[in-house]
Amino acid sequence: MKKMIVILIAGVVVGITISGLYKHFVTDRITDGGGMVNEFANVFQDADTLKSIHWTQSGSSYDHGFCFDLEEADGAYTISGWCIDTGGSGERVERTDAPLTAEQWAEVEQCLRDNWHQPPKVLPEGLSVLDGMESYLSITSVREGETLTAEYNGEYEHALEGLLRELLMGASAEYAPPEA
Repeated sequence: MKKMIVILIAGVVVGITISGLYKHFVTDRITDGGGMVNEFANVFQDADTLKSIHWTQSGSSYDHGFCFDLEEADGAYTISGWCIDTGGSGERVERTDAPLTAEQWAEVEQCLRDNWHQPPKVLPEGLSVLDGMESYLSITSVREGETLTAEYNGEYEHALEGLLRELLMGASAEYAPPEA
C-alpha cells in the first residue's frame, strides 16, 4: 500500500513538473512571455481609425506592380500612387493627392477589418529573388489614442488591391491634374 502511495505521489510530482516546463517553454513563449514579437498585435481592429496606408508591390510582369498611398489629415482623405489599368487601356494611371470621400475611406477601413493579413516575408540575409513578387504593405491606425503601425506581405491582399485600384482609377474621373 505504501508503495502505491509513493508511486502516486511521484506521478503527481512528475506531472506537475512536466506541466510547469510546458508552460514555461511553450505556452509563455506563444503568449509573448518569452520575448517573442506578436506580429498581430497591431492588426487593424473594429475600433481602430485608419490614418494611412503605404503599399508598394513590384512584380515580374508589367501589370502586377503598383504603389498606393492613402492619408488622412484633418478630416481630409487622399489617395496617391500609380497602377496599371488592367481592365481597360493597359496604361499606367498616376495620381497625386486625389480626394476621397468619407464613404470611400470607410470602405477601405471595412476591407481591412474583413480580411486577414500576412506578416511580411523575411528572406535570409544575402538571398535575393529576381523573378518573384515583393509586396510591402504598411497600415497606420489609431487605437484608444495610440498610433500603431503594422507591416504585412501584401502579395495576397486581393480584395484590398482591387478596392485601391478602383479608388485610384475612379479618382481619375473626379480629379484632373493641373494642365502644364
